[in-house]
Amino acid sequence: MVRRAVATGQWQMPWSAAARSAGLIGAAADLVAFDEVPAVGLVAVIDAVLAERAERPAPAEIVWTGPEPVVAASRDTAAVVEGMLRQARSEVLLSSFSFDVVHDPKQSIFLPLSEVMAEHGVEAHVFYDVAWVANRVGRAPRQLSEPGAFLDIYWPFQGPRPRVYFDPRGLDEPVISNMHAKMVVVDRRHVLIGSANLTDRGTTRSIELGVKMDDPDLAGRLVEHWFGAMHAGRFRSPE
Repeated sequence: MVRRAVATGQWQMPWSAAARSAGLIGAAADLVAFDEVPAVGLVAVIDAVLAERAERPAPAEIVWTGPEPVVAASRDTAAVVEGMLRQARSEVLLSSFSFDVVHDPKQSIFLPLSEVMAEHGVEAHVFYDVAWVANRVGRAPRQLSEPGAFLDIYWPFQGPRPRVYFDPRGLDEPVISNMHAKMVVVDRRHVLIGSANLTDRGTTRSIELGVKMDDPDLAGRLVEHWFGAMHAGRFRSPE
């Protein structure tokens, strides 16, 4: 609206109080002495301001599991995770300490991921704690490190499957380490980091806190960090 008013001559020099109070004019004034700039020049400056704003990442969002505060300034964890997975078009990397064993595929947190993998060819990488998930299903950790063992339990879907990885130190007895990170990165752009495991309890019932960001630089560095750890032998794939 502001750009159109200047470009069409609705607002003209000397710039009115309305023009001076407009957000874009104010931003442009930080760049030039706009009292001395003709309309065509000011339009160019406004275009530059708009382009700079378009390149800024969106503000970080608070992601919350649990009873809402009196004044809600957060988004629900389950909804955020599902939405992020459904918007994936190229790559998903996620990590969690714990996952649910779900007998009804429609209740699985992996359902939206399985759908975008089938429909859009999305590649997925899942990092899990081999000792914890083995304990949940009553198996030895080394059994959950065998090819297909994790996905046979946690991936009740037809079609493409994600690559899975675990910290081999979780095979030691007693267990000396845990893979405790909780994170989702989608298309090397959208990032969710927080305390919630990717379980029903973690995304709908416990008190959990996370931050969601639209930040390609951070997302890319996170993915490379995880892959770098994998290539250095810190994580192993059973496949």
